[in-house]
Amino acid sequence: MFVCSDPGSHHQLYWIRHKHFSFDAQLAIDWGTCAAGMQALQPARRRWIAKHASSNCGVGTTLVKWKYQDDDRCPRCGVPEDTTHVLRCTAKGANEVWNESILKLTAYLQKTHTHPGIQESLLTNLHRWRHGAFLSLIHI
Repeated sequence: MFVCSDPGSHHQLYWIRHKHFSFDAQLAIDWGTCAAGMQALQPARRRWIAKHASSNCGVGTTLVKWKYQDDDRCPRCGVPEDTTHVLRCTAKGANEVWNESILKLTAYLQKTHTHPGIQESLLTNLHRWRHGAFLSLIHI
């Protein structure tokens, strides 16, 4: 995924048009840090992020659109499967993967001495996002 550090670039406007974030959110994102973070990742991980973020990967809705299958249902829970659902699915196997990932993230945040307020905000909002709740601001 190409991350441009120039505010208002055509790449960022693409994501706004496709409702991945608002114009106001675009102004609050540190695009330079995002670009540096992407460059620090292995090419395979960058490719996965780009495909997943743009919905060009092998999930039910995309496979139906590409005419590879007739059904867009999640094999774990039966609801329509898009890239957001893959991360939000609460079926048994998906919950186990999510919980393990949250434990790894928590350990990483503690190991790197991330400010406790940032840890709380990040972990709380990941939980809220997964369950479709509004995100909350926690003041540090």
